[in-house]
Amino acid sequence: DSDDKEMGAITNTGIISGYGTGSSSVSEGYGIYNKSGTIGDITNIGIISGEGSSSGSNGSVSGYGIYNKSGTMKNITNRGLISGTGSSDSGTGYGIYNSLGTIGDITNAGIISASSISKFYEIYHGIYNDSSAKIKDIANTGIISGHGTSSGTSSAIGTGLNYGIYNGSSAEIKNITNTGIISGYGTGTNSGTGYGIYNDLGAEIKNITNTGVVYGQDSTVHIGASGTIGDINNYGILGAGKDKVINILGTKTGTENNYGMYIGK
Repeated sequence: DSDDKEMGAITNTGIISGYGTGSSSVSEGYGIYNKSGTIGDITNIGIISGEGSSSGSNGSVSGYGIYNKSGTMKNITNRGLISGTGSSDSGTGYGIYNSLGTIGDITNAGIISASSISKFYEIYHGIYNDSSAKIKDIANTGIISGHGTSSGTSSAIGTGLNYGIYNGSSAEIKNITNTGIISGYGTGTNSGTGYGIYNDLGAEIKNITNTGVVYGQDSTVHIGASGTIGDINNYGILGAGKDKVINILGTKTGTENNYGMYIGK
């Protein structure tokens, strides 16, 4: 936990974990939590995990592998596992969560994931960047995944939001380069929506280059209204289950080039 302070580099070769549990209230678990301070380079070749769990009927839980609330993190290099899980009636999980903060480069050769089982509603994002937050470049040769499972039995009890990479609310990611796997999908009674890369209202991604696989249960790449995307260059596979492979509702300032394969609508 870093609050308005400065911390040097973190190198993890073991396990860093945070676990929160409760019977019917909010429960949160954090692997690394930075409120408004500064943290140097984070290098992980072990496990960084956050888990929330509730045994009550109305529990709302969240798990964060790395949470940067409004601070600064230099670079994150992962060759292990960074995960966030939450299991209850309403669960949320984030591998890396950046809100109002700044992160340098994220280089992933391991697994960054968010997943669990919830009854009513689930939100699981591999990398979440929101509220004017900034990430420089994301380079993935491993797996970045958001996967939620609804265990409910009624179609009226809620749906899920499952994204590999989410960029929203005036946030910015400069470049996403993927030679691994980026995926977002849901399973169960109310599988909800799933996107490989989701760029929301007012957000901007400069460029996307894919030579690996990006899969979205709905769309592979979704650019929301008033969102902006530069170049999209595909040399690998972009796969979508329900909607368009690339769905641009906002502004495209660059070009879309497909030298690989689109699978879907």
